[in-house]
Amino acid sequence: EYMFPSDPGSVDFDALNQTFESWLVERRLEVLVPFLLFSMAGQGYGTADKMPAFYGLTWVHPNFVYEASMGLFAMFKEGYETLWERLAASSAIDVRLRTAVRRIHRSGDGVVIELEGSGEREAFDWLVMAAPMPQALTLLAEASEEERSLFGEYNYHELTISVLGANGTGVLPKDYQLLTWAERLASQANYYRMSLQEGQVQRKMYDSDGDGGPITIRNDFNIKGLKRDVVAILTLSKPNATDAELTAAIDRDVSKYGLEMDLLHRKRWDYMPFYSLEEVVRDRKPWRIWNLQGRSRTWWVGSYASFESVADVLDYNLQLLNRRLCQ
Repeated sequence: EYMFPSDPGSVDFDALNQTFESWLVERRLEVLVPFLLFSMAGQGYGTADKMPAFYGLTWVHPNFVYEASMGLFAMFKEGYETLWERLAASSAIDVRLRTAVRRIHRSGDGVVIELEGSGEREAFDWLVMAAPMPQALTLLAEASEEERSLFGEYNYHELTISVLGANGTGVLPKDYQLLTWAERLASQANYYRMSLQEGQVQRKMYDSDGDGGPITIRNDFNIKGLKRDVVAILTLSKPNATDAELTAAIDRDVSKYGLEMDLLHRKRWDYMPFYSLEEVVRDRKPWRIWNLQGRSRTWWVGSYASFESVADVLDYNLQLLNRRLCQ
């Protein structure tokens, strides 16, 4: 009941017209602010003093706070990728990887997908648009004015995960699971505005006041019981930072704890799409997306329509299924 989408008729938009920290202080809940450094900023969701209250309330709902206060912490041993692979393998879904789409044509009769390279066309009844925005908007042959308004611009953080082989735990306890540079969380809320301009994606950087260092070491060897001593290091990086700069920042900080690590793999991606405060409250874009669902034979799903967490995306999709498709 605490998750979006909600009935806009019952939403107090005046109360939402502030940052999440301001919303908490207004209700004498400022005791939660230090906790939010870890539950929001530590997971790449921005800081409470800068993020709109809408996103803080979407993520930090009462049952989440309760579970966190009880010390409940767990992860899938084999990761989410294996979960999705097994779900796909146990169903009749036709999943095609490495299939580039050139253009998507929609009409009242259905949807036609035009493939890159071969130009082959395939017809479908509906389009489920789960690809990231605003990049994927360029695939639509005739995006409406409302679609361009809603999906043509988003704010993002860049999240980088570096997987490293570790040679012991240095001066840290042998059984440690997480190490967070808490003093860095407040300043590592780098975000950028991604927008479509003449069909090209442009990025404009904001709040680039951090030093580019890592925010958390996640010891997957202890958390997941892996056979090899492997850790994952999370960084809220600047899009123009080089891989060499990211590695140097990690080496600089982990060496202070006597840790020696070798980079095995790195992934960088646009993370946590979000609207500005004005876009949430004045323009009411999240609710306009909900009203757009099903039009032009298109369903809009993914973190850009709800929130950057598996729980929120699944909840949104289930509500979409039950309240729109099953009516």
